[in-house]
Order: sequence, then C-alpha cells, then structure tokens
Amino acid sequence: MVIETHLKILVVDDNVTNRKLLRVTVETEGFTVVEAVDGLDALAKLEEQPIGAIISDILMPKMDGFSLCMAVKRNPKLRSIPFIMYTSTYTGAANEKLAADVGADRYILKPAPTKVIVNAILETRGKAHTRPCTINEPQVMREYSESLISKLEEKNEELRRAASQQRSLWEFSHRALTVLASSILTKDALQCVAKNLHVDCCGFWEVSSDGQSFHLQDGVGWKNGMVGKAVIGVPNLPTNNVWADPFFRKAGIRVSQSCMVGKLGGVFGVLSIHQSEKIKFEEEEFQFLKTVASIVEAAVNRLQNEEEIRQARTVAESANEAKSQFLANISHELRTPMTSIIGMTELALDEELTSTVREYLGMAKQSAYTLLELLNEILDFSRIESGKFQLDNAPFDLRIVINQTLRTLGLKAYTKGLELLLDKSDEVPSHLVGDSLRIRQVLTNLIGNAIKFTHKGEIVLSVSLVKKDPGEVCSEVCSEVCLKFCVADTGIGISAHDQERIFAPFIQADASNTRRAGGTGLGLAIASHLISQMKGKLWVESKLGSGSRFTFTIQLPYSSEEDQALLSEGTEALQGLPALIVINNPTARFITERILHHWGMKPEMAEDIPTALSKICEANQFDQPYGAIIIDSLMCETDRIFRWLQNDSALAQSIIFTISPLERRNNQARFQELGAFLIDKPVTPSTLLEAVTSIAKRNAKPGRCSPLSESKLPDIRKPLRILLAEDVLDSQLVVERLLKKRGHRVVIANNGREALDNIAREDFDVVLMDVQMPTMDGFQATQAIRTLPDPKKAAVPIVAMTAHAMKKDEERCHAAGMNSYVSKPINFRELVQLIERIA
Repeated sequence: MVIETHLKILVVDDNVTNRKLLRVTVETEGFTVVEAVDGLDALAKLEEQPIGAIISDILMPKMDGFSLCMAVKRNPKLRSIPFIMYTSTYTGAANEKLAADVGADRYILKPAPTKVIVNAILETRGKAHTRPCTINEPQVMREYSESLISKLEEKNEELRRAASQQRSLWEFSHRALTVLASSILTKDALQCVAKNLHVDCCGFWEVSSDGQSFHLQDGVGWKNGMVGKAVIGVPNLPTNNVWADPFFRKAGIRVSQSCMVGKLGGVFGVLSIHQSEKIKFEEEEFQFLKTVASIVEAAVNRLQNEEEIRQARTVAESANEAKSQFLANISHELRTPMTSIIGMTELALDEELTSTVREYLGMAKQSAYTLLELLNEILDFSRIESGKFQLDNAPFDLRIVINQTLRTLGLKAYTKGLELLLDKSDEVPSHLVGDSLRIRQVLTNLIGNAIKFTHKGEIVLSVSLVKKDPGEVCSEVCSEVCLKFCVADTGIGISAHDQERIFAPFIQADASNTRRAGGTGLGLAIASHLISQMKGKLWVESKLGSGSRFTFTIQLPYSSEEDQALLSEGTEALQGLPALIVINNPTARFITERILHHWGMKPEMAEDIPTALSKICEANQFDQPYGAIIIDSLMCETDRIFRWLQNDSALAQSIIFTISPLERRNNQARFQELGAFLIDKPVTPSTLLEAVTSIAKRNAKPGRCSPLSESKLPDIRKPLRILLAEDVLDSQLVVERLLKKRGHRVVIANNGREALDNIAREDFDVVLMDVQMPTMDGFQATQAIRTLPDPKKAAVPIVAMTAHAMKKDEERCHAAGMNSYVSKPINFRELVQLIERIA
C-alpha cells in the first residue's frame, strides 16, 4: 500500500501526551500531523488548511468528538474528509453505533498498533461518507446522556448491593451475640438459680429493640408452652418486685423478684424469680439473684467487647488491605508514565550527542530514578508494616553506588553553596554482596536530609571498616566485613528531645523546617529498618546549632582479590609522582592529600594561589616540577584561574586538573583550551584515579573526566525474535525501539488474546508479557500458552512486565507459570541481560 506522504492528518485530543504519541506514530509512517486540542480548535484548523483525514478523541471540553463529527459531516466542503473516532472511554456496541450514526467513517479503540491506524487512514481515503449528517443532535446527546446514566445506575446498584451485604453482616453479628448470651449464659444462670433457691419458676426476659416489651427467652419451672411465647408490654423497665400483668395472673404467679442485666450502652434483659404463693422473698434470696445477674451482665459485656474488637479488627484489616491496594494502584499509575520517561531518555542517550547534552540527559535519568525511589519509599513502608519486606542479595561495586549517590545529590548541594565531600578509607573493599539499591536508598536519605537542613558549610560522607581486632585486615575471599558510614553536616542540628522521635514514621524534628524542605517523614524509619535487616544499627549525634552526625553500620560479604587487582593496575604509573593540591577547604584538602599519598604519589598542599605559585616556582628551580596540579575552581574568581593558567610558563611541565561543580559546565571549553582536565564535584577516589592516571597517557586530550560507571553491555550472540504483549502505546514504542537498537526483532500484541494467536502462528525466542491488559490479561495468556499442544511453544520463556511492584505480585507471576519478572519503570540494561540469558 502506497503512503501519501504529502497527506496532512488532523489529530484532535485534549491530552497533550496522547497527541504527541499519536503524532510520533503517524509521522513515523510518513504523514504530516496538525494538532488540535478540542472540537472548536479542530474546526478552526480545518478552515486554515486542507486536511486529508481526521483522528479525533471523543471526550473533550468545549466540543466533544461526536459534536465535531456532526459539524464536519454537515459541512459540504468538509464532508468528504475521512473521520476516525479514536477512544478508550466509550467502548461497546452502543457507542460504536452512535459514532456511525453521527457520520464517523471508522471507530478505533486505544491503544491501536501503527498499522491499524495507518490502514484506517488509507482505507477511508476516497470512501468517506459524502452524505450530510441528518441525525438530530439533541437525540445524539440524549443517547449519549442515557449511556452515562446507565453506567451510573450500574455503579449505584453495585454500591446498594455492597451496603445490603454490610447490613446483613451486622444483623447476623447482633443475632449471634444475642443467641450466644441468652442460650448459654442465661441457661446456666437459670439452672444455678433454680438449684439454690426454692422458687416455682425463674426466667430470663430479653428486652425488645424499642425498649417497650420483654420476651421470655428461657426459663425453668414454667408450664409447657409458656417459654418462647410469653410477651409482656411495659412502658418502662421494671424495678418493682411484683409484676402486675395479666400474663402473671393467668400463670398463677403472685410474687416476683427481678434484677436487670445491663450491657454496654443499654439494657440486655431481666432475670426474674416467681412464686405462686403470697410470700415475701428473703433478702438473702434477692442478693443471690442480684449476684447471678451481675455475673451474667459481666459475661454479656465481655462478649460484646470481644465482638466489637472483632469487628474493629475486621474493619482495620479491610482498611489495611484497601491501603495496600491503593498503594499498588498508585504505583501502577505512576510507574507506567515513568517507563516512557526513562525509556525515551535511554533512547536519546544512545544517539550521537554533545557531552553537555549527554550530561543533561544523564541527570534527567538519575532524577527519574530519584522520583522512583520516593515512590518506593511509600511502598517499602507498607511492606514493613505488613511484615513482607525482604532484601536482595547480589554482587555489587560500592564505588558505583557511592558515585551515583553523590552525583545525584551534588548539584543540589553546590546550588546551596555547600561542599559535598567523600572520605573513604583505603581499607574499605568495593566488591561486596548485598542489596545495593537499599544501601543507596539509605545514603540518599541521610545525605539528602543533611542538604535540606544545612545552609552553609560542608557535608562529609565517611566510609570506614569496623575491625574486631586492631591488626585485622581484609584478606579472605568472600569473607564478611562490617562497614561504618557517617554523614556529618554543619547544619541546624537536632535537640536531644527530638533525637529519639525522628526515627518514628511520619515524625520530623521541626515541622516548620519540614514544610520548607519537604519530605514524607518516612525516610529515617525505613532507613533504620533496612539497616537492622543488614545486621547493623543507626544512631545520631547532634546539638542544636552545631550540626549532626548520622552513623550506621552494616555487615556484608566481600571479595578482596578484585579490589587489590584494580588498585595495583591503576596506580602503577603514579608511584613517586609529585603533585600539588590547591584547595582552600581544609577538609577537602586533607582528604585529597590522603588519597594521593595512598596511591604512592608525593602530594603537597596549598590553600591559595600565591602559595601555590611559590611552591611551583621552587619545584621548577630544583628541576622537580609537579606532575599534576589539582585546583578547586571555587576557591577564587574563575577569571583569575584562567589568567594564571594562560600566562604562567611554570605550569607548562604539569598537567592541570580543575575540580568544578556540574553546573559550571560553561567553563569547560575555556579550561580545555588552556590544556586543563575537568573533574566533577563531588570528587571520589575512583573519579580522581581515572583522571590522574591520564598522566601516563601523554596523548590524552584535555576535557571532562568521566566518572566510574557500569560497563557496557556485551555484543549480542544472536538476534532474538521477541513477542511484546503490551496494551499501552507509549510503552510499546519505548520497549520496541530499545530492543530494536539492540538488534532484536519485536512483534507487538495489544492484549493476551493477540499474544496467544501470535504464538500459535509462529515461533518466538522469548515473550515479554504485561500483566494488566484488556480482553485477556497476562496471567490468563500465560496459563493458556503453557497448555498449548506444541511442547516447544508451551515452553517458550515468558517474562512478566508489570507496573505492580509488590512482592506478592512477583510471587503471583511465578505461580502463573512465568519464568521471570521485571517491574516498571523498566531498567533496559537489566531487561536485556535477562532476556538474553533466558532466551
């Protein structure tokens, strides 16, 4: 089918994301797209330029899709333009018929594959309805309203049924309490009274719900037929000893004595004894009856308390389940668009970009993951409350965890004029085994809090090794070490009273500061739980106005061989190399000097440029020039550093490194022209090592030194044929393009039914199965695939791909027959590694 590339398609939708996604879909096939935000805007666009086809949403403000279609079909000039309804809200045969009645040429449900949309455009070209729309507009709107009213009535009926079930449950509970109390407690009480008192009969009378009558619920000594039928009506609760009622006279009773049995909030009934002879009950008999009545009353109240507690527990459990479901739904709704944000960023990062744009996108990606961590914080607290929280256990590089954490928070720190520093002991191993995401989560929380509540000065992250014995060294492979992390700041501090409270959920030390700085109040509570899970503890040392020190310890397995090999390989060329550190911050100067000294270099320090010039000249006089000079660009005016680098010939024999925050990228070109290398703040041992080892490579070009990062994915062994079952259009686009860039072939199915049909027709190496889809969801589709008669097709690897991120969701995926599980937003690296491993 030939595409008319000159054709203009009018896309009408009030949702900007939907318009952009549809634009990408249509323009990819060679068409030109014109956008309109509603029906009125669309009519204006139709007057301005020729349009080849219209794709319109239905539910829009000002003028909806039905009204727009009628306006187009009633206009002789516009009548021949194909009109395609594109909706996700108004589904079903009735709405499809309504669309046809107003003149729509095609009716498509969102999301639709590209080929369906393109075919609809091309097939309706020249075949659009040329007859005017004759349908009565009030009639259309009446049918439209009737459809909405019908849906509303269905929802109301569901609510009525739910209310009826709730009311039935309450009535059943009340009856159960009444029967239990009257049939067990009162029967025992009556037997006790009859055995110990010489009376003609005794009985328990239950008060009616309106308080106007009593029913003889149970009795001893009554004539046959009396119990269960006797009812007496009294305007007030009886307190007299003789009940003057025709019922008693008929029964031959002359003397009665009664005691009321109360319950919480009212009266439960009356316990009574009766005599047919005219005698007076003794005081001892009355006291005995009163004692028995009080025992029954206590038992009834206990039962009522237990019932109310049970009901309260049921309500609490239901509320907790509703909260968990709410969190899961919120997670799903937020993770789905984040898949597009992160996926499109990764696609952009794979293109040819300038270093500045690449850094912008990299920071945007890290910010997206930070947003994801905030969402996970809420989910984590829910898991902790339910006792379902678990840690992962996998190898990781501590350097990468620390670098990523500091780079994510560095810009925020330097924007406030704060120094963010890392003081990592040389003995701390890097290759560890544990939950790296949770360690980064704790560090992000503690450093983020320090930045929030520090207005000037510095924040130092210290990492050291806790030794059991003074002479202990890390020499065993896969042994376990205890690490100590400390985040110290020069901020506002915390009072002694608040230092215990801040670790409780939703509690922060200063409500006014909380309002200014933001936060959920869950971070420290979750961090404390995470650290305890890693066999450690978290504590704080602080004083108002004097800063804070948050310290925690964790115990993790490690491998020392890889660390030693990496260190010896990187520092071999640095042995004995003289270096000058020009930094005015004493803490940063000391940390940098200690790192260089550990690598075998000969560092010297200068706190300002005049001191540095004096040392450089002295070194040159003795023919011992510095091999490296490290300068903090924030210590003075940048122009002064430029002039110094440009005019001082004494620097010609040295390699210059300037340490600069990320936001000062505009100085990069100037530093590069002057032959300097740039190191981003905050400086870590790994980024500094990578920069300084470039001294051994004299042909290295000046520029920005990249931080330590994850290694690139290995080349693929063979292209895979992948079936992607996903109903969300933007998720389809992201995953499809990412996998195609990797070299794999992707076939898209919009729901589980289409996935099943595709597998029946052809073979696939792996299936990416979304869980929540219309027509047939991922669980149903997986179970159907596993029962296919062809053993090869039935055993195809299936990876669950879902925005639901709770532990029970992963367990449910495995129980349904899926081989593995990834949660949205999808980490492309992890997804590729997973499918290429199991395919």
